[in-house]
Amino acid sequence: MEDKNQPGTLFVVATPLGNLEDITFRAVRILKQVDLIAAEDTRYSKRLLNHYGIETGMISCHEHNEAKKSVQLIEALKAGKNIALISDAGTPLISDPGYPLVTAVAKQKIPIIPIPGCSAAIAGLSVAGLPTDSFLFCGFLPKKQQKLSQTLEGLKPEKATLIFYESPKRICPLIKLTIPILGDRKACLAREITKLHEEYIRGTLKEILSSLELRPQVKGECVLFVEGAGPPTKMTQGQLEELILSKIGENMGTADLARQIAGTCHLPKKQVYDTILKLHSLCFRGFETKRSIHNIIRIGHRCAVPCARGEKHNKNCRVGNISFHFLLTSSATVLFRGSRYFFAAAITSSGVILSRRSGNFTIYCQLPATAP
Repeated sequence: MEDKNQPGTLFVVATPLGNLEDITFRAVRILKQVDLIAAEDTRYSKRLLNHYGIETGMISCHEHNEAKKSVQLIEALKAGKNIALISDAGTPLISDPGYPLVTAVAKQKIPIIPIPGCSAAIAGLSVAGLPTDSFLFCGFLPKKQQKLSQTLEGLKPEKATLIFYESPKRICPLIKLTIPILGDRKACLAREITKLHEEYIRGTLKEILSSLELRPQVKGECVLFVEGAGPPTKMTQGQLEELILSKIGENMGTADLARQIAGTCHLPKKQVYDTILKLHSLCFRGFETKRSIHNIIRIGHRCAVPCARGEKHNKNCRVGNISFHFLLTSSATVLFRGSRYFFAAAITSSGVILSRRSGNFTIYCQLPATAP
């Protein structure tokens, strides 16, 4: 295939992800005909070459030596040699080495031809059960949590299906961080694509995380597909405040709560955060603050009447190790403030839902308009 009067061609060849049968006839022919194969790991690729009787010589070209090897490979291409670039699995450059080489070869105006084939992102997307008309390949996300959070925040309004590559050790931490930022969206986790223990877990992010956490460990390379952002939720300020009050008892800090609600409802995080702070300040304004159980009950009678255990309509409230009983006469809001969190619970004549947390609490009772 060599022509000394013309530069050679760089072929970017896709190879199987795991099943050696997933390679095209053309790819096998090219690998046999080229003068040299630039492989990410020559030892790993030797198995594929032996399987198909390919005897072409190989040279290593990976992320640690690619800059240096690019010079050598370009010289060979200029001399008329044809070279095939392969990675350990799938299509080179797609979260694999090859970009510096292809960029350098393109600058030299040397022909570059793709030999299409396997790609974990496309293979998994085809069976994920999520929209395929628009998708965004994100590859491997940053490892540091702060940078990872910033990246996910930037992806929150993206309407396309999101595709992430992740290692088995980091897939659970990734999903845990994704849920409060993007919300509990529909998703699919593809594991060990085309291999013996191939698996696809479909459901919401929380359902996928629950499934993984039941296992002693997660094995195999993972691809996570996450549904894109839906249309903005039309929510009134009153509805937002009700939602915040219903979630304050989930043992979350203000920032985490704001992030979760913003992700779920597709609202600006600042709007949610400011609303939480507003509700927080309203709860403390003008309230009496007492710490003993007797004072708690004395304050409580302003929105509820203390009663003996077992009396009709009584509601049993428990905070830490303290139990007390109120006969409710009207609606009210009770807030518990601990060392790190504050909680709210709506008290109505139909029932009581109070947050429970050990330790010392201050109780704030908001006077209802109809209080006696």
